[in-house]
Amino acid sequence: MIDKKKDDKNVFEFISNMPPSDNAYNEYKVVKKGKKSYVQIFPSEEYVKYKTFFIPYLKKIVKKFEWEMIKEFKHYYLDLIIYFNRTDCDPSNRFKTLQDSCTGILWFDDKIVLGRVNRVYYTYNEDCRQHIECKLYPCEYADIGIFNDDEEYGEFIKNCEKCKNYKVGKCKTLGEYMLYKITKDFDLKTRSCLKFKEEIIKTPKAPKKEKKEKSK
Repeated sequence: MIDKKKDDKNVFEFISNMPPSDNAYNEYKVVKKGKKSYVQIFPSEEYVKYKTFFIPYLKKIVKKFEWEMIKEFKHYYLDLIIYFNRTDCDPSNRFKTLQDSCTGILWFDDKIVLGRVNRVYYTYNEDCRQHIECKLYPCEYADIGIFNDDEEYGEFIKNCEKCKNYKVGKCKTLGEYMLYKITKDFDLKTRSCLKFKEEIIKTPKAPKKEKKEKSK
């Protein structure tokens, strides 16, 4: 296997042997208990075999390239280039086993990973067996939440700084937006926060002039 980490600490590339199809992820058997029967679900032999080989390899290259597991809720792309040895294989059925196997090693939870197939090859060359080339990196919006670009995000923050809730540290709304949540307090048409309360700075009153006592 070939593996490498790019100079960018947020980009990690690796190669996986071909994981089993998502359709072969589990096996099922009917178990009888007394008079009742129920279906028991357990990992397939193919799935266990894949993880037994792949996980030790993945841990080895993570240690080699000093990759730190992603522990924060930010979306990452996992781009795939797949090499099949048959043309009747479905590329969309290869995500679950691969992403589950990387969970706890590359990222804390695979809900932050957006798998994408960029290209598919069909190889009949003995020197190029079927495998998947993987590239993990942050989404372009990873650090700006629900905002469309850096400019919109910057303008929104400038407006936040004028808000009374933001200044007193009671604003939880911005944190929700940064977690990609479109809440009921966000106006999709104007792209603005409905909880905005501009802080009104009161001009201090001039001190009262003391009345002069009338001379007798």
